[in-house]
Amino acid sequence: MTATQSSSLLGSVLCFLLWGSVCHGAGAKLPGQAVTSPDGRWQVASQEPNEGVEFHRLVLIDQSTGSTTVFDRFSRHVDILWSPDSERIAITDYSGSSESDCRVARRSADPSLSIRKAMRGTRFAKLADENHHAYVTCKRWVDAAKLEFEMSAYGDANPKGVRTRGQLNAATGEIIGR
Repeated sequence: MTATQSSSLLGSVLCFLLWGSVCHGAGAKLPGQAVTSPDGRWQVASQEPNEGVEFHRLVLIDQSTGSTTVFDRFSRHVDILWSPDSERIAITDYSGSSESDCRVARRSADPSLSIRKAMRGTRFAKLADENHHAYVTCKRWVDAAKLEFEMSAYGDANPKGVRTRGQLNAATGEIIGR
């Protein structure tokens, strides 16, 4: 068993103990150490901004060829979760002190899907609109296409705060548990 497989197995056991189910995708904060996909072929790493550039860049590295592709950018820091089939990458972008967003990108470098945008017209959007602090965070992959996320918010409408969870069907872009 390789170190990557051993680490992945330990993460799955911990998820099972904490959540009562198998979690998919090993997560990590960037900038920091690169995050390897479950199949071991891919890595996501961050590139520091160049002088005069405000954003870090997320780079997909093909371990078998060494090729790199810039597929997203962020200003402060992000958390990364790989889907269990190594096809999608969930990115929690902590873009400001009063907000975060969860985006899903495909390895094919298609534009990422923002949960904040996908939740328009749902109970989650109402929470974000009524409070001046609203955070969407990627929590875990339920399977290769379903991502569980958490919405937490506080402000005038909810001074003590509120927290709820939902799921995104990453294949269709639809929120489950509207």
